[in-house]
Amino acid sequence: MRLKLAALIIGTSVLAGCAGLTGPAPAGLEAGPTPSAEEPAAPPDSLAPPRRSAEPYPTPTAGAESSPLPDGRYVVYASSPPAEMGVPYAFKLYTHCGLDFIIDFDESLWDLIAPPEDRDGFEDPFDEGTMTLIAENEASYVSSHGVEIRYSRRSEPEEIHPCM
Repeated sequence: MRLKLAALIIGTSVLAGCAGLTGPAPAGLEAGPTPSAEEPAAPPDSLAPPRRSAEPYPTPTAGAESSPLPDGRYVVYASSPPAEMGVPYAFKLYTHCGLDFIIDFDESLWDLIAPPEDRDGFEDPFDEGTMTLIAENEASYVSSHGVEIRYSRRSEPEEIHPCM
């Protein structure tokens, strides 16, 4: 009976110590901050898969500025903030009027280099993917379905017809 009681006391002490309920942890085993209910605990860095989350970025058409022309078209000017080379940014692409309708990214407007073979890889009216500046004058958009398309930087404002 004494042996069972001693084992129970030792087991309880070990569990309490592992839970951080008694004394400081040994050197190198200090507990980190407790994750909140909204933020699940992450595995140690050595076990975590390498991944880079997308940085937030404004909606492309929300920031573009425009002015009307006499013939009913508009001149659109870029007004987006600068982007960092190689960083994927969360990007809400307005697809309803085409994959090349007012792409405002990295302080510039952009033209679609080559349309994809199939539009099924893009949600309509908006697709929420990532945009990455991959060269000084080239950006890559990856759709919510994993389809990649590339854009080239425009050097001038864009004249467009309204799209409904």
